[in-house]
Amino acid sequence: GARVFARCSPVHKQELVTSLAAHLPATVGFCGDGANDCGALKASHVGLSLSEAESSIAAPFTSSTHSIRAMVDLIREGRAALVSSVSCFKFMAMYSLTQLISVLRLYQVNATLTDGMFLWIDLFLVLPFVVTMSQTAAAKGLSKLRPQGRLISPAVLSSVIGQVLLVILFQILVARATHKMSFFDCDPLCKPFGVSNMSTVSINSSASLGTSASVGNNSSSLDLAQALHADSVDEDAFGTGIAFASHSGSGFDDADATLCWSGKGPMAECCRKQPLGCPTHPVHPSPKVNCVSVEATAAFLLSQYQYLAVLMAFSTAAPYRLPAYSNKWLNFNLSVAVLASLLLTFAVEGRGLLSFVADKMRLVPFPDPDFPGQLLLISLSGIGSACALESVISHMDDLLAGEGGGQGVSAVGAAGGGGRVNFY
Repeated sequence: GARVFARCSPVHKQELVTSLAAHLPATVGFCGDGANDCGALKASHVGLSLSEAESSIAAPFTSSTHSIRAMVDLIREGRAALVSSVSCFKFMAMYSLTQLISVLRLYQVNATLTDGMFLWIDLFLVLPFVVTMSQTAAAKGLSKLRPQGRLISPAVLSSVIGQVLLVILFQILVARATHKMSFFDCDPLCKPFGVSNMSTVSINSSASLGTSASVGNNSSSLDLAQALHADSVDEDAFGTGIAFASHSGSGFDDADATLCWSGKGPMAECCRKQPLGCPTHPVHPSPKVNCVSVEATAAFLLSQYQYLAVLMAFSTAAPYRLPAYSNKWLNFNLSVAVLASLLLTFAVEGRGLLSFVADKMRLVPFPDPDFPGQLLLISLSGIGSACALESVISHMDDLLAGEGGGQGVSAVGAAGGGGRVNFY
């Protein structure tokens, strides 16, 4: 119901607003159109001026229509802005956490993402969505439910923590699927430079390894440790390699192990398609060398879809905003990002429209040509799981808000003319 207070003086209006704000568990709004409403406008939590006269100076909001219906519009827009701010906060938090989880997983093999991968994620997958995901307009009607108004709340924390657990789970699934991939195993016969029955191997790669060595039949002075732990790594040599051969007293033969390493010249496919840690593909002390690996490629391709998953999950904000499909720029960016991610997933095999981009980012072809399809199925499962989790959390939060009541809204207005009427 509503109570009407007639013929109130400016002091009475201010006292009424102050009393409501002090005794009711509600946010008090006041709308007025004259100088005699300035005190009440300042005392209220939300002041709305219905004119551009003196009252607009005291009120933080001014309406161009002289109707108290503007207060409803203000509440709708305020709720939409609040929900958009929380969604952007959660998306940026998940962007950082997803990238952290991807990098930490690669650190297990002393690898990381290449500079091209980081640039692709930041400029193409994150920046456009940060700008457009908050452009979804407010809902047409005013819901009885109220959105979560705190960042540190059970709903927000459970959402972020739940999404983090899903990211970890699917990163583990892809890591296990990568190492179980067909033809992804060590190849001791891999000889990228055709090392066979050689008595001398000359290594001169100061640009990439910072070391130079020569090995002969009776020489055991080749310090592989020195080469393998070189501090200087040429970033322009990513995806390239030279061949080392382990030495013995009788020289080299076909049974000797051949090491694939970063240096000048193209790295052979048999080297790049081996797991990090193989005798022929050891773990380099520099992560910038190990980033050219199947493990790093799989982690990057999966993380693309995980960024899109949390975007889709956090873009659903009914009943406070219009559906996500009403945001044209968001849908355009999302369509382009999904298409580019799909093309990039299959471009690692050297085919497709973005094969040149995959080459610049140092993506490594998978030993099993069917693995990109398997990776895509896992990624789609992750997107569905992220959206389902967010839907469940939002539904539970709405139920708790509906049952618990909580902070409401009390509106107070002042009508001009000879008889002043206030209502709440």
